[in-house]
Amino acid sequence: MSASSPLFRPFWLAYGLCGVVACGGGDSPADAGGERAPTSPVSESPPAGSGGSPEAPDRLFTSRLPVLGPWWPPLRAQVDPSRPPNPWREEGLAQLAQGVLAKGLREWVGGSEETLWAVIGPRTSFPMPLRPREVKVLRPGPELRLVEGVPEPSKVALVGIAGARERLGALLAPYVDWRSGGVEVWVDGVEFVSDALARTHVFVRIHGRKAERVLQTNLRMVADWRLGASRVVLASLVTERFQEVESGQPLFVDETANVLGVDAGAGSWLWQGAVESSERTDNLIPFTDVHLGMHGAAVGDLDGDGLEDLYIARPGGAPNRLLRHQPDGTTQDVAATSQVDFLDDTSGVLIVDLDGDGARDLALGVGTDVVLCWNDGRGHFPERTRLSRPAQDKVYSLAVADADGDGDLDLYDTRYFASNYGGGVPTPYHDAHNGASNSYWCNQGQREFEEATERVGLAVGNDRFSLVALWEDVDLDGDLDLYVVNDFGSNNLYRNEGGRFVEVAGAVGLGDMAAGMGISPSDVSGDGLLDLYVSNMHTAAGMRVTAAERFQPNAPESVRAHYRGHTRGNSILIQDGAGRFRDGSKDSLASPGGWAWGAIHLDMDNDGWDEFVVPNGFLTGPDPRDLASFFWRCVVNASPLDDVATPAYQNAWAGITRLTQVRGYCWNGNERHYAYLGSPGGRFVDLSRLSGLGLKEDGRVALRADWDGDGLEDLILKNRTAPVLRFMRNQTSEAGNYIAFELSDSGLNTEAVGALVQVRTDSRTLVRRVYAGEGYLAGQSKRLHFGLGGVPPGGTVEWVRVTWPDGQVQEVRDLASGKLYAWGRQSGHRALSRVDSGWGGEGARSSLPTLASTPNASLIALERVPCSSLPLPIEGGEGMTVGDYGGDLLLVYLWATWDAPSQAGLGELYAAKASFAEADLRVHALAMDGPRDASRVRDRMRALFPGAVGGRADRRTSALIELVLQATLGTYDDVALPLGLLMDSDGRLVSVHMGPPDVSSILDQARRLREGDPRDGGRWSHALTGGRWLLEGPTRNFTRAIEYLAKERGEEAFAAELQAFVDGR
Repeated sequence: MSASSPLFRPFWLAYGLCGVVACGGGDSPADAGGERAPTSPVSESPPAGSGGSPEAPDRLFTSRLPVLGPWWPPLRAQVDPSRPPNPWREEGLAQLAQGVLAKGLREWVGGSEETLWAVIGPRTSFPMPLRPREVKVLRPGPELRLVEGVPEPSKVALVGIAGARERLGALLAPYVDWRSGGVEVWVDGVEFVSDALARTHVFVRIHGRKAERVLQTNLRMVADWRLGASRVVLASLVTERFQEVESGQPLFVDETANVLGVDAGAGSWLWQGAVESSERTDNLIPFTDVHLGMHGAAVGDLDGDGLEDLYIARPGGAPNRLLRHQPDGTTQDVAATSQVDFLDDTSGVLIVDLDGDGARDLALGVGTDVVLCWNDGRGHFPERTRLSRPAQDKVYSLAVADADGDGDLDLYDTRYFASNYGGGVPTPYHDAHNGASNSYWCNQGQREFEEATERVGLAVGNDRFSLVALWEDVDLDGDLDLYVVNDFGSNNLYRNEGGRFVEVAGAVGLGDMAAGMGISPSDVSGDGLLDLYVSNMHTAAGMRVTAAERFQPNAPESVRAHYRGHTRGNSILIQDGAGRFRDGSKDSLASPGGWAWGAIHLDMDNDGWDEFVVPNGFLTGPDPRDLASFFWRCVVNASPLDDVATPAYQNAWAGITRLTQVRGYCWNGNERHYAYLGSPGGRFVDLSRLSGLGLKEDGRVALRADWDGDGLEDLILKNRTAPVLRFMRNQTSEAGNYIAFELSDSGLNTEAVGALVQVRTDSRTLVRRVYAGEGYLAGQSKRLHFGLGGVPPGGTVEWVRVTWPDGQVQEVRDLASGKLYAWGRQSGHRALSRVDSGWGGEGARSSLPTLASTPNASLIALERVPCSSLPLPIEGGEGMTVGDYGGDLLLVYLWATWDAPSQAGLGELYAAKASFAEADLRVHALAMDGPRDASRVRDRMRALFPGAVGGRADRRTSALIELVLQATLGTYDDVALPLGLLMDSDGRLVSVHMGPPDVSSILDQARRLREGDPRDGGRWSHALTGGRWLLEGPTRNFTRAIEYLAKERGEEAFAAELQAFVDGR
């Protein structure tokens, strides 16, 4: 079952978000192509073999999936790249090589040669050592040691298994007897040298850990393969580049459990990720809003206590969280008392003082609007302003700065799909101009904003799929320019010319035609100028496919080159000092980052050179099979060269959506976050696993903040998958010194957004700017942190210079290091007393539980569904209705004698009978068996739940139950048993419990319903969800259901009940 909407909408459009493989998933009538035969919810004929054990019917409910055409089966078959009639030899070999090398190297460390033995022949050659005999020491340690090198060819190549033992033994020797570790392999290039020989380009990442050391080895290798009729044999293996980094411990450790306390336990909001919630969310919320997980976060001090708080955006139907930073490092959720626990789907988040009153406000992307929540000075937000426009395009990221130089802060929002998924698939894929238009909101004072996009020149080129924007003085003329990062093509740079803007990205080297998804500025080259790190897509499958001759065979080479650029990964764009940029990505070695989102900079070790942290991963689903290769072979490869989407291209998008949303396939899922160690010269080293940040989850947002006040920048990670939030403590030992600043001004721009701070040490000038909007969907801390490297404790920096947003410059010399300074333009600078908050006190440390991904126990009906007229058969007696239970809560439990889990659930409900009675909760058991199984139903119900009230659902009841499910669940193929329909005391559906009954969850909901929430009024479900809607909650459309009940089913009472509900709204 997959929840989307009771009526088909083209949700596949939502997967324009930039997009070992096996055959397609299970079939359903809707997957088979052609017309679907009508089915009855409950068969009135006995299934085959009904005289013995009962058999399940083909389906319980009619599929709600849209029927795909005859094009679908052959397209689905191509999930397997080796499938005739058009096999991709390159992909088949890549998957073989990737799997064999990863498994073989892992086994070799553990002492087994079995897997590699199968592909190593007597002529397999190892012409040089795989680990260089001599390495260049880039960092000597002892705490963090980094070496690199290239092996020298040997005079005599070693061959066969004996050669493998010597070469691999030397390479992997440091990992023998390590406590834990692993091997990851990516094949990102395949070349067929001849019919009998192929070459693969391979990246290998090995890591391991002992009690006192952590080690990571990065290898760029070339593996050649001999292709026989029945066997593939490794021909040779060489190392092209070798890097190894070693530390005494992981640089970061997870403190989430200690910060959140009870909120980190199983069943809390922390574990309600997209996988757990997508099929457990009322269809009043668009499925893609939940499934894609585009919900941001921001950090900032909202209550003025000197500690930075955290605001967490969540999908529709789940209240946003405001985590107030407590003195002991824990958090307290105060969203409800602060009046910001919104249930509306929220994307981008900023914490910034927009009205100049000295209290930081909240700016939120809520659906198609920007919502400004005004801080009353005490951390409460009783007043709000909505920035709305006629076009209904969903808001993503937000960016704030004084764009027109008038002293107050203006706002820019980015939007993605035109008409909120209705504008069509991105066409052509590599350079799409059919995206939504972004909006520029000019601050008019008094909390009023004007939509002024066209007036200031920002409408030019404003038709792409934008995900994030950054205000930065790119041309160094003193005012802030606007850099917009786009998916499916070039980025935009709007040069600020006195408050009007001119698009010049291509002319200054900032086009970066790729799949842009994030932005973070950092002085990578060390010249005192801010360079740009742009999050793009790196995909080994995409690199392989776009290099193949059969990919886009009719496209000009220039277009094919653009497609290859879409796969290469993150970009580092180096500023040359004259307002122009050059691409330094290849030399930096920091491009691979997976399906990267909001990568950010931070100085992990305070050495003065920034590191990068890259949240990674698109869609992890319950089915581990991944569509990374299918996406490039069958979707991107089908893109037209012009801007007219062909049926084949649109069908390809629809197909990959079916596989991910309905069948649960992964799409660049199960990827790890990346982390890169910075160094002089702008070269980076992958230390993802050694850092402790290389977690396998679908990341979206990274925030840097010195949470515990110890002078090291910590990280907060916001994920699509559970756990949706992580607090990562920086525990880098022997880190360098630091200095930090928090700026303030007496004007309307109280936080000095846009100000530039430069710090001069004895070796170089460090630079940071105050941003409101950086990364992706994110608001970073505005405390500017500078690692000082060799400046000794108690030492001073030569000078610190602040260039305020209006161009005024202030400078202080010989400032003491190791402190956080408050620097006001009028009041000067003063050292703040750091509040060392710790991470939850001095008690025993806790770790997050390792929990399997489990769907939420129930779907809450955000607007309740009247069901008093729903008939409930009783075995051996007259039927009744839900309304006949008047005044009591009621659980209608659907089960079947052919379904073992539902029978077990019936027994669990009986065991909880006393608890249910105390909660004034009744149970009515409805078996979904056919009429000829009535005696079996009676016998099983008596055995499992003696004294139960219930019976067998007849055709009438089943049809009406299906109608109720269609009103609440999304677009599903079928719905599995058991199901529990929880009704309030007025006979209205409030939740659907799916799967084995969670008795504690049912009782908790019963308690909440008894306590009630005065806002519900018999219509809403605040008692179960908590939170609040910004305006009125979403409204269910019962028009078709009323007509169907009255005219087609003859259920006048049920129709009248729905009509009365609608009339009473």
